[in-house]
Amino acid sequence: MWNISLVVGFLATLVAPTVASVFGLRPWDDIDEKRALATKPEAAPWSRAGLRNLPTIAQDWEKYFVDNFGFRKVLIGAHRLLTFHLLHASLNPSVVVGESDGERRWLYFDASVTGDGVGLESILGHKPYAPAALAAIAGQLRQIVALAESRGARLVIVIAPDKQTIYPEYLPPDRRPRPGAVSRLDQFWAMAGSLPSVPLVDLREGLRRAKRQQQLYYPSDTHWNWRGGLLAYVATARRLARQDPSWQVPAVERLRWFDASPRVGDLTTLMGLPAIGGDRDELPTRDSLDALVGSKRGKLLLVADSFGEALQIFFDLQFQQVSTRRVTRGACEALTPALLDAEKPDVVILQSAERYWTMD
Repeated sequence: MWNISLVVGFLATLVAPTVASVFGLRPWDDIDEKRALATKPEAAPWSRAGLRNLPTIAQDWEKYFVDNFGFRKVLIGAHRLLTFHLLHASLNPSVVVGESDGERRWLYFDASVTGDGVGLESILGHKPYAPAALAAIAGQLRQIVALAESRGARLVIVIAPDKQTIYPEYLPPDRRPRPGAVSRLDQFWAMAGSLPSVPLVDLREGLRRAKRQQQLYYPSDTHWNWRGGLLAYVATARRLARQDPSWQVPAVERLRWFDASPRVGDLTTLMGLPAIGGDRDELPTRDSLDALVGSKRGKLLLVADSFGEALQIFFDLQFQQVSTRRVTRGACEALTPALLDAEKPDVVILQSAERYWTMD
């Protein structure tokens, strides 16, 4: 009986991909392989064109079948899941698999691997700023302030800390910063102390205090969650109110929250894992947001990366119009005289993530 079961199982394994291909069975087809898969060749091997170019056509069909045979994504997904859950490793070197908080394992993005900003090298203190680089940043900040003032716009500059800056405790032990390590962001804020006229918002301590009561970043994503975004909004709105006391910060403590569908993080996608499960996600209810809307006035220009999405929903409570410009790196360079002349904003918020702000 065991031998028969073994033979049947072996034959079923051989036949399953063909059956899946014939009947179009494509489970886990949403797994992203970060490349374009081979497409079906136009010429059939038995056609006149195929017979004339048989070696080339045969290679094209082989590439197509290798990329598209039945249950291929299931095998790939199973391999990646086993690597992640059993070995606690990532097949993508830019994603660092950290420790578990008891419910979810935390993932981190090492931007240094891809050149998409400065990653863990910064928090470990392995890539400090040279004094000349800090001086250049200071000069750029002064220019931005002067540009906004010349157009009659109030300006606030917000730096969104990378997740490892706020949650270093879930990094792998060998990737955690040692006591006394100075990151580029630490250097930046030390330099910013000499720029009292530059309206900067430092979110680090506020986020670190608040994380004792609530989760502020998604474990499987690079971004803060909506509660983290709310704290960033409040700090920014208070900075605006210092410039213009007539601005009132809405009573956000009245917001009510609900559990939304689990959120599949961008690092899960970057690892190519199947979109099963996800991080717990809380959102403010629409009616409690609407209840905070008071007298809206003015126009806001929000120049921000993807962290700014969580800011916009709250700034919609205050401004008659919110215009956005999505940027990644080079947020300072995106704020140009032409943009200000075209938008004519009353307020400009320039937001950029730590890894972009502190990149070379």
